[in-house]
Amino acid sequence: MYGDNKAKKEKKMPKPKYSQYTHFVIPLYKYPGNSLMTIFIPLFLLSLLSLAIFFQPNDLSDRLGSIATMVLGYIALIPSIKEQLPPSSRITVIEIVIYISTLCCLFSLVESLLID
Repeated sequence: MYGDNKAKKEKKMPKPKYSQYTHFVIPLYKYPGNSLMTIFIPLFLLSLLSLAIFFQPNDLSDRLGSIATMVLGYIALIPSIKEQLPPSSRITVIEIVIYISTLCCLFSLVESLLID
């Protein structure tokens, strides 16, 4: 009888729930100098080069080659910029700047074709 009471007491005790949580805080920082060097400096250099197209001689083939290279440079810059930015479903300001710069290059291409 003594053994039966002990077995009943053990069965009545609730089992512990293993739902303990541990929270870790890991600080992550993004340095602005890295964004400056990987986004704005290449964009600035491409913009300067696209302005230099207007000071080229009026040879159509050279101007077309330069403008096509600039447009490809702008298009190749877009994925590297998206890699640096946090994921977003909206268009960011820097992407708008790149699209406007690409349109300026395309308009100068059309203008070169119309002049010649």
